[in-house]
Amino acid sequence: MSNTDTQALPGLPTHEATGKTLTRKLYLAAWRWHFYAGLYVAPFLAMLAITGLIMLWVSAIDGRDGEKIAVTPQGEQTSILAQASAAQTALHEGHVVEYIAPTAADRATVFRVDSGGEAKMVAVDPYTSEVLQIWSRQAGWYDFASDIHGTLLIGDLGDRLIEIAAGFGIVLIVTGLYLWWPRDGQGLGKALRPDLGARGRSFWKSLHKTTGLYVAVLLVVFLLSGLSWAGVWGEKFVQAWSTFPAEKWDNVPLSEKTHASLNHGAIKDVPWALEQTPLPASGSDAGRAGLPAPGPFNLDEIVAFGRSLAMRGASASPRRAVIRACGRLLRIP
Repeated sequence: MSNTDTQALPGLPTHEATGKTLTRKLYLAAWRWHFYAGLYVAPFLAMLAITGLIMLWVSAIDGRDGEKIAVTPQGEQTSILAQASAAQTALHEGHVVEYIAPTAADRATVFRVDSGGEAKMVAVDPYTSEVLQIWSRQAGWYDFASDIHGTLLIGDLGDRLIEIAAGFGIVLIVTGLYLWWPRDGQGLGKALRPDLGARGRSFWKSLHKTTGLYVAVLLVVFLLSGLSWAGVWGEKFVQAWSTFPAEKWDNVPLSEKTHASLNHGAIKDVPWALEQTPLPASGSDAGRAGLPAPGPFNLDEIVAFGRSLAMRGASASPRRAVIRACGRLLRIP
């Protein structure tokens, strides 16, 4: 064979044939990963979507703690202390632990009262101090859906399974985009829309590819934002790097507890970016002056002090602030 002969020997694969073989193997491998990832992820995505919608609608209609109970406004409201006394009296040996102020003029005040080792929520008419309803804390649909959404009702194991599903969701998207990518002479414009002229399996494949392309953008945001609350990726990496730095408070003694200790179960009053930040230590002279001595102070004075610190939200979209005072947790919208 001369040096100028470019014809390959019979029986030996050409570079073009080898490239096609490798491309085909990669395509089939991506298809398998896409298929098996979809089998694992799909049930979790359905669960997250359903429980998330339940939490959304329950909080909008009934409130996270069931606090959206309507009352009839009638003149001036009674003192918070009188309302708390009514709530505590309704459960005899209980004591008030948490106060949720009305979010509007026609809404009830809600107190958490611990009695006999059980936490109860008590709704009180702020105008008459009449007890309207009593129910067990964290026993509603919101908390039930939240526990499924976060842990599948099986604790850390459920959290890890959901986190694995979110990770495989990313694999699902990456392999899906590889399978969608135009090849074999197909133009990009044709790949961006389903082939409505196709029939049978070809039509459903085309619809799946184009629909998946557009859904992938929202799904990436959904998965990455959800991973921020996961036990490993969220708590150990994302939250740790995104936590508000305690060093922003100059010359403030810090306690051994973090802001996360102010949360209670599924209810997250403390912002996510503040949970791992240490709490300031009590009893120092740092910070703003509190209530003037001497004490003790009643609930009305403590709530008024909280409002003076701007612990309130806009009336159109009320938010809650958390303060610790006299061993009691108060939430002021």
